[in-house]
Amino acid sequence: MAMSLRQRLARAYFNAVYNPLYDASTARLARYGETQERLAQRLAAGPGQRVLCAGLGTGNELVQLRAREPSLRIAGIDLSRAALARARDKSSGNASTTSLALMDVQSLGFRNGSFERVLCYHVLDFVDEPSRALSELLRVLAPGGRFVISFPSGSEDAGLGTALLSHGLKARGQPL
Repeated sequence: MAMSLRQRLARAYFNAVYNPLYDASTARLARYGETQERLAQRLAAGPGQRVLCAGLGTGNELVQLRAREPSLRIAGIDLSRAALARARDKSSGNASTTSLALMDVQSLGFRNGSFERVLCYHVLDFVDEPSRALSELLRVLAPGGRFVISFPSGSEDAGLGTALLSHGLKARGQPL
């Protein structure tokens, strides 16, 4: 599937701007950390389960999942090479049970039913065809599996940044 202009611009933005700054900025917002923790809890991944993290970003969801269940077999995908490089650093102690790939969520390179758990955190707002991405995520989910998804609502506009900052930043798990 050829990438649209929108996808190419999004990839360039995430590679050059967003992901290099993410861990020092957005990832330190208490609201994001709390949301990642809730999503990992709702995913309820058990020992040895296969988990797909769609739109893995810099790998913070991977760290959150590993803290809950170290034996997970995690596949992380993202459209940003810069994000995957950071995620690779965060997963280096679990290289044998972690695979990371540059991949479009709208065209997944996995067999049907490949994962017992699928996590998709704020990804569908960045794709051209959210319904296609959703179909792909459900296709790779094993029967009886669990799919946890989160995405910004229409009310998240320019005021979101101010709201997030007022919610607080964290440094090593403590408010600044």
